[in-house]
Amino acid sequence: MPLVVKRTQHAIGQGGFHSSYLYAGDKRFGLVFDCGGATAGHRARVIGPVVEKRKHDWLVISHLDKDHINGVSQLESAGVTFSNVFLPHVDLSHQLFLMLLKSAGTARSANANDALDTLLIVGRLYAGAYGRVRVVVPGDRRRNGPPPQDTFPNPDGPEHTRLPDLTPNGLTPSDVLDHQSQQRLGPSGSRTYDDTQSVFVTDQDWELRFYSDEWAFPDPVTRLWSLPVLRPLRDAIERLSLLGSNGGKDFTNGVDVQLNAKVSAADANVALTSIDPNVQQVNRQLTVNSFLKKLYLALPVLHDYNSASLCLYSGPALHQPARYRNIRRIGPASAKHHHLYGNQSVGWLGMGDAHLGDVATFKRFSEHYQGRFGLLSTLVLPHHGSRYNYDNEQIQLHRLLALIARSGRPAFIAASDPGHQRYAHPHQEVVEIGEMYGEVYNVNLNPNSAFGETIVEHA
Repeated sequence: MPLVVKRTQHAIGQGGFHSSYLYAGDKRFGLVFDCGGATAGHRARVIGPVVEKRKHDWLVISHLDKDHINGVSQLESAGVTFSNVFLPHVDLSHQLFLMLLKSAGTARSANANDALDTLLIVGRLYAGAYGRVRVVVPGDRRRNGPPPQDTFPNPDGPEHTRLPDLTPNGLTPSDVLDHQSQQRLGPSGSRTYDDTQSVFVTDQDWELRFYSDEWAFPDPVTRLWSLPVLRPLRDAIERLSLLGSNGGKDFTNGVDVQLNAKVSAADANVALTSIDPNVQQVNRQLTVNSFLKKLYLALPVLHDYNSASLCLYSGPALHQPARYRNIRRIGPASAKHHHLYGNQSVGWLGMGDAHLGDVATFKRFSEHYQGRFGLLSTLVLPHHGSRYNYDNEQIQLHRLLALIARSGRPAFIAASDPGHQRYAHPHQEVVEIGEMYGEVYNVNLNPNSAFGETIVEHA
C-alpha cells in the first residue's frame, strides 16, 4: 500500500504553523506542529484547510511563545480535535511566571494583561483541555536526576496533584500507526513521553521522532520567584497552573488582580538592588506589572531566552529503504513546482526555537538524529531564521546545514515576516549561509509564500 504525505508550512508571518497528513490507503494521520502568529483574522483564513479536516491525531507545540500557540483556541472553537497533544517539558509555574516577565518587559505600554489569554492557552494545554497530554522528556542519557514526575505542585500542601485528562471522548490514536505506537499513545499510556521512542507508520518506511533537550531556568528567574514582594503573584500562578482546565475569567482573575496590586518604592528598590546594585531607583509605588517590567529590563539574560523547545522529525525510517518523489509547491496554487527524484531525501524537521549554540548541545542533537540528516529535504530553521540560536561565528549552523546538504539542495524555511517592526527575521547572515547549502524560503504573511510538499512512493 503506497504512502502519500502532504505537508504545508502555512503563511502565518512571524510565527509557526505547519500541518502534515499521511495517507495509507483509506487511512489518514493528521498532524499540526505549532499554530500561531499574525492576527486572529489572518489566522482564521490560514487555518481553514485544517478546520475542514476536523479530527487530527497530533498537536505538537514546540515551545510556548505567543506566536506559536495563539491559534490553538481558534482551532478548538472551529471544532478541531486532537487525540494527543505533545508539549515541551517545563516547570509550569516557572514557565508562566517567565511569560509574564517577558510580556511585561516587551509591552509597549505598562500593561501585561494581554498576556493572560496566552497563559490561558498554556494552562489548558498542560491540563489536557485540547487533547491527551504527552510531555516529551529527554532520554536517560541526557537526564540529570530522577525522571520527571507526572504531577504539578499543589500550593495548598506538600502533596502532588495529578491534572485531569480531558481528552475528548472517542478519540484514539490513528491506526495508521503501528501497534506498539498505538499502545504507548492510548488512554493507558504515560503522560510523559521519552524522546528516544520513535513512532512508526504501519508497514511503511516512515518515522516520527521527537527531540527534547532538558529544560533549565536561569538562576535569576528562581531568585525573582522567591522574592517576598511577589508571593501573592506566585500563589496565584501556582493556582492557575493547577486550574488550567477551567475556561473564562475564573482562570485568570487571580493573576489579573495581583498584576494590578501595588508594590511600595522601598520594596521595589530592595528587590531591584538585589539583582543589580547599579539599577536606577524608583521613587514611587508601582503596580506589580510595572515592577515586572523593571525586573525584566534589569536582566538581559532573559531577553532572548526559551526554557525548552521540541523538535520533530517526520521522514523515512532507517531500516526499510524506499524511493520517493517530492513535488514542492510555492504558494496556494501550483504556480511553481520543483520535481525532486531521490532515494529517501524527503524528510522534514521542525525545530521550534531550539538553540545549538555550543559544541555539546550540537553533539546531543546530531547524535539523536544520527543517520536522518541525509534523509531530509526540508528544515524549518529555528527561531524564524534568527542568528542568535547558534554560536557567534555560526559554526554550528554551518555544521547543521552541511549535514543536511549531503542529500542535495534541501529547502530551509524561515517562518517570519521580514517587515516586522520588532524583529529582523530571517537574519541576512543566516540566509547567506543557507544559500551555500540549499534553497532558503521565507514563509511570511503573503499567501503566495506558503510552502507545500507532496511525497509519494514510486518504483
